[in-house]
Amino acid sequence: MTPDLLATNDMTVGEAAAQYMRLGFPVFAVKPGGKQPDTPHGFKDAIVAPEQKLPGVALLWDRASWNIGLPTGSVFDVLDVDVKDGKPGRFSLRKLEKEGLLNGAVAHAETPSGGLHLFFPASGARGGSIPSAGLDFKALGGYVVAAPSDVLDITDSGALDVSRYRWTWARGLGEGHPIDWDACRQTLGAPTSDRTYRAAPSGLPVEDTVAGLSRWLVSQPNNRNSALFWAAKRAVEEGACTEDQLKPLVAASLTLSTPGETREEELWKTVRSALRH
Repeated sequence: MTPDLLATNDMTVGEAAAQYMRLGFPVFAVKPGGKQPDTPHGFKDAIVAPEQKLPGVALLWDRASWNIGLPTGSVFDVLDVDVKDGKPGRFSLRKLEKEGLLNGAVAHAETPSGGLHLFFPASGARGGSIPSAGLDFKALGGYVVAAPSDVLDITDSGALDVSRYRWTWARGLGEGHPIDWDACRQTLGAPTSDRTYRAAPSGLPVEDTVAGLSRWLVSQPNNRNSALFWAAKRAVEEGACTEDQLKPLVAASLTLSTPGETREEELWKTVRSALRH
């Protein structure tokens, strides 16, 4: 994630969709005013368009008035905190916060219903839910709707209500760490899961995944080595298996170096370490 996310609050949906892609986040169309995908295969149709196509993406998005969907599990996971109809999401959140289980968060967003989305670096786990606690864990196989998407609803009085998703805080993805979902379940008295999953491929072409991760790396000047290792690991989990496929990641990291500061071979050591693990 990056503080640049906050700027999408004041963009059109088209501008924001292009910005997310620029940051390396796969994006897909969601029905205007709603939360349901407006693509044949849902979140599996998410893309990261190349820079030269982003103006066209923005124009198409604005003309269709689509909301913005972001798949979870590839770049980030999301803890969805539900407070609608009296659900105790915020109470559960305070319990997790007290135990230090939310310290790895890299972004927070408000939802139209008054709930919260807490974003964490992807863990490679499957999603889960604790309905009694008002919490959903959005990971592999899930998605969230993102700012500045609107949700339309009819109030009890029959009036039309329009509410918006909004980012409230963000920091670099390399500054956080994945949430321990099993520890969260244990803290809240729910049964822990009995399997640990590695990340599954998102279905995007490897070159598109690497291109998106490269754009993200350029936004991480304060976490270059850890961010490079994380990006290389994600690329490997998405199907990259050769050094040639990971060259764009090294090139992106080099743009953050001042002359004489970092040798290319040092960056390659980081990438090769990710390939081995």
